[in-house]
Amino acid sequence: FLDPLSAVVIACSLPILALLTRWFQVTSQRAFRATRVHSARLIVKFVETMTGIRAVKAFRAERRNEREFGATTEAYRDANAKAIGVFGVFDPSLVVIGNVVVAVV
Repeated sequence: FLDPLSAVVIACSLPILALLTRWFQVTSQRAFRATRVHSARLIVKFVETMTGIRAVKAFRAERRNEREFGATTEAYRDANAKAIGVFGVFDPSLVVIGNVVVAVV
């Protein structure tokens, strides 16, 4: 080691980085799974509506389908926002930890 104090400071930051990385792994996995689920629901709703468009028009279900599709779209958008939010926490946290370690060293 060139500088034992630097080695100690860096070693102290490793458990924090490990916990942060584990949190990111678990949280992003859940968030992306939710995104895929909502995306699949959105596609299914669209395909079902398009394949049954004559029946939809015959039974005057257009407004109901529009509301359901809107709700499905909002759920998909919310799931995407949560997934993006995970990155919004993780990336700045890495930068802050790195800057603190550099400042201490």
